[in-house]
Amino acid sequence: MSLEEDISRILGRGKTSADPEVLALHAGDKWYAFVLPELVVFLESTEEVSLLMR
Repeated sequence: MSLEEDISRILGRGKTSADPEVLALHAGDKWYAFVLPELVVFLESTEEVSLLMR
């Protein structure tokens, strides 16, 4: 099972993206570091963060 499938199983579908354009948008920070993530997860609450971290 992939990371995206694992997280989708926990949070439900539509909470992740592996789209190259989305990954590129989230690859930098304010210090100009650039590391392409494997996956972007869109969390909407502290409950979702807790659920994912468990």
